Amino acid sequence: MKVMGWNAGFAVMILVTVAVMCYRSAYWHAYERRQYGQFFAPFVEPFEAVEVTGSVKGSFWGAADVRHAAGLTATEFKRDYMLAGKPVIIRGDPGAVAMAAALTLDTLLTMCGDMSPDLGNRLVWMLRDGIPVSLQEVIDQRLQYTDGVTLQQVIAELEGNGAIRTLHDFFESSSLATVRTAQNSDAVKDWSHPADYLWPPSIHSWYVGQCRSFAAHVRGILSAEHGDIPYLHSLIEDDPVRFSKDPRDIDDTFIFASGDKCRAYHPHTHNSPNHSLLLILRGKKRMVTWPVNQNAKLYPLTPGGLGANDTDKQNELLFMVDGFNVDLQRQPDLRQVKGGLEAEAGVGDLMYIPCGLVHALESVGNMIAIGWLPTKETMFDSTDSTEGTIRMERCPNTNAYE
Repeated sequence: MKVMGWNAGFAVMILVTVAVMCYRSAYWHAYERRQYGQFFAPFVEPFEAVEVTGSVKGSFWGAADVRHAAGLTATEFKRDYMLAGKPVIIRGDPGAVAMAAALTLDTLLTMCGDMSPDLGNRLVWMLRDGIPVSLQEVIDQRLQYTDGVTLQQVIAELEGNGAIRTLHDFFESSSLATVRTAQNSDAVKDWSHPADYLWPPSIHSWYVGQCRSFAAHVRGILSAEHGDIPYLHSLIEDDPVRFSKDPRDIDDTFIFASGDKCRAYHPHTHNSPNHSLLLILRGKKRMVTWPVNQNAKLYPLTPGGLGANDTDKQNELLFMVDGFNVDLQRQPDLRQVKGGLEAEAGVGDLMYIPCGLVHALESVGNMIAIGWLPTKETMFDSTDSTEGTIRMERCPNTNAYE
């Protein structure tokens, strides 16, 4: 009787387990369809190109401020843009203009050309573990159709294990070709599809400090007469640990490079609170920013319920909003989005992206920029970490949070 009772109990346990597994499978399948449904349809017909809704002046979004450095002090920059959470383009700063003239591609390649580029390693976790297998398969199919590469080949390239091993390789490759169409002549880039941001690769956040001669060159420019950039001091003010209160102490300073029309990275928020200040060295850069409280209407790719600006790298939020080619038939929720601002920066211009905001970027012409993304400072709510450094725990601007 005990044996029969045990068998009956075991059978009941098996039935319950199977029922739970079936429920979870059905629930996750339904969630995938709700979250990623637009990507499951077969890609038979090529997507027709949509013209940009308008120039920056006539954009679907509002126009971000464009200020001349002669009329914008560092104190005003902090008050009117950093604390207010507003993007801005700053033109005519003497230090920025001098640096743009001195930091040439030849200089970078002569000093650092044999070093490994960063082609987007931050995306690897998302592609492997942050999205369901079914969406990985859709991305893989799309990549093979548009560019003749598999998702695994793309991941290998992003990790530095592909054909592009050095900065020389990148700038001599086809990655800087105009991104008007995909490799397949019948396929046109569809910026509302997650796969189309992944190829061709671009240089993501290449750390300047790893190339000592180039870092010294940057320090020398900042140290020269009229070479200082006062807005950098606003970003890193009162940080005795990371920056020694001096932008010439190279840290959180990066190089970015991408081909014409490349967007390089899905619209996103950063995974830790930081400001972004980019100096355009070559080409132009377009941006659109949105307050974080508009997240739900920006077609999130990564699952919802994740805190914006969380320090956990797995919580970086990605979106599929096509901010530069607004098509309200394909993305009708954009009618309800408020607070979007667009701008374009050229050579010698500084582009400021406020802490925590959702942002999309696009290159115009072959683009190279140097950027400062300080993540540690003491000017706002900060505490000592276990490593003895000082981390900014929250963005100073309220529009970085829902």
